[in-house]
Amino acid sequence: MLNMSFRLCALITSLIVTVVSCSSKKSASKDEPSTKTPVKQTVSKDLPKRQGLTSSLENMKKMAAGINTMGDKILQALLTKTMSGKSPEALARAGKNPIISPYSIASAFSLAWLGAKGTTEKEFVSLFSSTLPFPSQHEALGSLQQDLEKVTNLKLSVANSLWLESSMPVKRTYLENTSRWYGAAPFMVDFIKGYKEVTIKINKWVAEKTNNRIKNLIPKGALNNTNRAVLVNAIWFLAKWQHPFKKTSTFMLPFYPAPGFEVVVPTMIQKAQFPMAKGSDGEMVISLPYKGDRFAFYAYLPKNDGPLAMPAGETLEKLVSAVKPGEVLLFMPKFTLETNDALGTIIKNMGMPITFAPGADFGGIATTPGGLYISEVFHNTYVRVDEEGTEAAAATALVMKAGGKPAPVPQVRLNRPFYFFIRDKKTGLNLFAGWVINPYPKAPLGKSVAKK
Repeated sequence: MLNMSFRLCALITSLIVTVVSCSSKKSASKDEPSTKTPVKQTVSKDLPKRQGLTSSLENMKKMAAGINTMGDKILQALLTKTMSGKSPEALARAGKNPIISPYSIASAFSLAWLGAKGTTEKEFVSLFSSTLPFPSQHEALGSLQQDLEKVTNLKLSVANSLWLESSMPVKRTYLENTSRWYGAAPFMVDFIKGYKEVTIKINKWVAEKTNNRIKNLIPKGALNNTNRAVLVNAIWFLAKWQHPFKKTSTFMLPFYPAPGFEVVVPTMIQKAQFPMAKGSDGEMVISLPYKGDRFAFYAYLPKNDGPLAMPAGETLEKLVSAVKPGEVLLFMPKFTLETNDALGTIIKNMGMPITFAPGADFGGIATTPGGLYISEVFHNTYVRVDEEGTEAAAATALVMKAGGKPAPVPQVRLNRPFYFFIRDKKTGLNLFAGWVINPYPKAPLGKSVAKK
């Protein structure tokens, strides 16, 4: 059984964007940060510091909604891929639980967006469903990050950095804008002769920013001498439930990953006031707030025996807005999930064919022979839920070449596949989202005739 003894809960999200050029221009870097000491900024420090950004809450909500929509599309594609061609037993045994960090992915694309031009830039506008003009969309995204960093009653930090080929003529305006809106610190490195060492340094930086939860974000062999930049975002989140579960009220109970099959998993039980709403078809949403009540864990349980599919955005938001506190006897599995997905094809098919092909225009970053284009997106995710709260980690590598009589207490049993998301209730932003199909993939799978 997986170790669930951590007393604190955390969400850690790390995000990496790797930029590669089609050319192989030679260079040497004299200012690379040491791998034996904390990484230090190695380019001009007179860049404009991020000041108090003043984008309106309305604009922040618009950008948050676009990020959520993007995340829903990615999750639906991953869910379809997970279920495709699998029998109920194969699905139950696979133990594949699609989980991502929409905000993490969006943060990386935001750094790349600032350097996109022409038709390439229009694909970023579409990806974010943005109706705001430049620079309002970046002011809103930067304000969103800044606002998240100010939260109390929990710990949340966001860090951005740019790892740039020292021989590449990076545009000053790009450095200024990424610093002004996202607080991104630039580092000049040698990808051409030392891409293996650069990999080590970036992974070290990420580990330092994520409390050592993400140690090897960039896979071995992912970088080569055609890389020209890596854009990195790291998020660390630590929070406790507003109503912690008692460990003495955790019992081994069945969970049904697919019709006719069950696994026995540690299940937390608590009777408390939880905001909840039910839909007309039997679907429901329940909210578990974290301390401070700004962030909450939402679980969406589809109608019983219905197909697994992402809920329609309007339907889900209608349920979320309708939740009302009421006494609930909640059954919720403890779980530790981990996934590793390549998202390049998925995001390319969401309307970014030019961005993911030679000929993309990232002239806002640098003018380099052959240009820059995105070739792949790697996303690693880790989520754990226990009696104290939530711990999660995600990493993304965006590789670019080059009253009255009391009624009976209702029960909510999250004992079959459900969708969850961790939301900032102020802006509506989903920091983390995913599907729990089998909370304990390594547990023995048995047949079941129990009514679920």
